[in-house]
Amino acid sequence: MFEAHGSFSLTLTGRILRAELSGAWNSEAALAYESELQAMVQPLIGQPWASISIMNGWELYTPDCQPIITCMLDWARTHGLTQDVLVNQVPSIKMQAFPSTIKAFPAFHRHFVQTQEQAFALLKLAGFEP
Repeated sequence: MFEAHGSFSLTLTGRILRAELSGAWNSEAALAYESELQAMVQPLIGQPWASISIMNGWELYTPDCQPIITCMLDWARTHGLTQDVLVNQVPSIKMQAFPSTIKAFPAFHRHFVQTQEQAFALLKLAGFEP
């Protein structure tokens, strides 16, 4: 295994998981993120929860991350993730890696915004407050 490239920080406030992502990720970073995310949201399993991902400093990922991220997001949606807001200050091709709808999870909604304020406002409308 290699050293993780890319970084993240996670905080949980109420039923909102906030992630700040940065750098170019390899699979080791994706696996570390998956593990920490699953541990952090354990208290929320069995109820709806939301996430805000701050993507401004994130620079995509290596191809071997895709199955890890797909598996992690499927796990999250299966365990209550209903709202996912991706924050990126400027439009970017990197957001195309994240589809806005997932047929297998019709209750799941993904939004793309430019500021954290917009993200929290969207989640408040959906019934999530920090």
